[in-house]
Amino acid sequence: MTLIAIPAAILLGRLRLKPFLMVSCISLAIFSYVMVTYPVFQLMALFAILSGMSFAIFRVASGPFFMRNSTRVERTHVFSFSFGTMLLAGMIGSVASGELAAAIGAHYDDIIIGYRYALYIGIVIALLALAPFAMISAADPARDENRIRLSRSQLRRRGKFYFKIMLANLIIGSGAGLIIPFLTLYFRDRFGLPPDTIGMYYALVHFAMLAGTLAGPVLAR
Repeated sequence: MTLIAIPAAILLGRLRLKPFLMVSCISLAIFSYVMVTYPVFQLMALFAILSGMSFAIFRVASGPFFMRNSTRVERTHVFSFSFGTMLLAGMIGSVASGELAAAIGAHYDDIIIGYRYALYIGIVIALLALAPFAMISAADPARDENRIRLSRSQLRRRGKFYFKIMLANLIIGSGAGLIIPFLTLYFRDRFGLPPDTIGMYYALVHFAMLAGTLAGPVLAR
């Protein structure tokens, strides 16, 4: 994600974003399907890298896409609504995926099959996003976007600011990286929790994030 994010940001500022959002959605679904279907370590590692790149392109493109297709008056609401909707969807998905994995696993008497088919359903739901994307009449790049350059003079002027932002995100990302990948394993291996209960815990995490998001504008004022 890191390797692709900066080149993608420089490139996407000059191009129409809607096709990239749709292609990244499709490629993310394909790469995820391969990882789930063919559990060979080398394949899973390769397609995990490719899916991370696809998701990075989606994340990098979504912000400018909102900027181009909204006015100054509604822009804050569009970003807030988007992030809040993602958190709400995460809550629903966490609960539903845990329940689906447990129910399918019990039906086949194999929890691995339960996980696999729950992931397949998630991939299909992700592809449904192509329908609303197709209905959006997207704007072209603005003139000021084409003038943005990451030059040496800009780095000299704003380098300290960029470093502070990078350092803050690096610390937060390091903490998340030490927790998030192992949290599911910790719940399962340390406490022996079933997937539906773990899904409920993740739903509570998303609920707390949603509450914080809604409280942000009030706290800022």
